[in-house]
Amino acid sequence: MNNMFNSCTSFNQPLAAWDIGVTDLQSLFYGCTSFNQPLTDWDISDNTRTDHMFNGCASLTALGFNIKLSAEAGEMFRDCVSLLCLAGIDTTVATSTGNMFLNCDALVAPDATDQIAILGGAVWSNPGECP
Repeated sequence: MNNMFNSCTSFNQPLAAWDIGVTDLQSLFYGCTSFNQPLTDWDISDNTRTDHMFNGCASLTALGFNIKLSAEAGEMFRDCVSLLCLAGIDTTVATSTGNMFLNCDALVAPDATDQIAILGGAVWSNPGECP
């Protein structure tokens, strides 16, 4: 699914029920500035690449599923300026997370702009409800 919806600026279709038995999600929604759909049933636990997956999704406010980061997760949410909440992140296998939350100024929890916390190999769950 690498680059599948890349630069589809008007794309905002429901995909929650998709069975995505793939491992490469690099740049899947890159530049999809209008995309803001829940992905509640997605299981990306076997992925190998999530770098740039949501990069530039300016309308994205929340993801309704827990994220197990791949080793390559750099710039995954870069420029997601409306992103408020993530249900949970497991960073235990992540080795490359550079600029993961760059310009995600609306993100309220965790304070993921602190790259040291992301590189620590932690499992984080949002104690509150995502919108």
